Amino acid sequence: MIDEAHHFRNPGVAGTGEKDPSRYRKLRQYINQPGSRPKQVFYLTATPINNSVHDFRHILGLVTGENQAYFTEGGRNLGIHNLQSHFNQLEKKFQQQAADGLLETEFSEVLSQTGEGREIFGELVVQRSRGYVRASEKLASSSKVLFPDREAPRVAAYQLKITYGRLLEAVATAFDREKPLFALAIYNPLSYLVTPPDKEDLETGRQKQVVALIRTLFLKRFESSAKAFESSCIRLLHKLLVWAEVHAKRAHDKARLDRWKTKHAKLLELLGHSDAVQRSLWPDDEEHDEFITEADRDAVEELDPTIHRIDDMCDDTLEQIAEFVILVGDVRPERDSKLTALIKLL
Repeated sequence: MIDEAHHFRNPGVAGTGEKDPSRYRKLRQYINQPGSRPKQVFYLTATPINNSVHDFRHILGLVTGENQAYFTEGGRNLGIHNLQSHFNQLEKKFQQQAADGLLETEFSEVLSQTGEGREIFGELVVQRSRGYVRASEKLASSSKVLFPDREAPRVAAYQLKITYGRLLEAVATAFDREKPLFALAIYNPLSYLVTPPDKEDLETGRQKQVVALIRTLFLKRFESSAKAFESSCIRLLHKLLVWAEVHAKRAHDKARLDRWKTKHAKLLELLGHSDAVQRSLWPDDEEHDEFITEADRDAVEELDPTIHRIDDMCDDTLEQIAEFVILVGDVRPERDSKLTALIKLL
């Protein structure tokens, strides 16, 4: 049983040299393994067609391989002499139907009933909706098929302002659309070049997209719960501290990092405690007592200070996330409007 079979709609790379073959090709190799017993395989998916009818052809390819005449050999006769050509014709029809506003799921249903697609979809695809099951049971027996009735969603009102207090204002300021303070500089070093390029290249744009994605994930954690947001902030602050330590090569960089650590001594104590709790829950094979280990430092890709503005990257990174961790530490469960509303609802 291959569930979510639409994940195998793209053959991917064959795999050469150091590059592994795609999961599609690994699965096909497993199914057609020479010398093994024949396998009966069922592919389950609600979306056999996603972007193109060729998605479905590729799923079929797990069985047919590269044999375009598969359905005219070995007693199989669906009247399809060349799969590639057959699906090219179906694709033209699909594009026309899509232009007319027909959904992919509706198109596959149409194909299974009439026209050129009946040979493939009608013979190979089993479609079962709730309506189909109910109608079938009425014909087969007098018993009634019962599906659970879905309850209408109940809305619980809550206010983030009550829960987060000053933290909500800090997040709103840090995530400002025009000039966000939550800069995440270590993920966007090309924006901190000593000599900026004349125009933005593809990699610079990609790094900005990565930063935007991380910001979005943090906002989702923030909306989820104070504890979720706190754990994400602590993990990020740990990475930033490791990065700052590795790049504190010059005397004034070390002095500035030491001043930051002195200023946030209580915060670092919290981070050390959090790390100890994590290690007690998921102990490693090799215990370590340091909050920042040598392995952490080795994992950092060091930047050249003559090329990147390391000072600005540290300034734009550490202070903001430290403020988040301090403010979220003031949030108490008894003041959590969302949690209280959920408990009341339950």
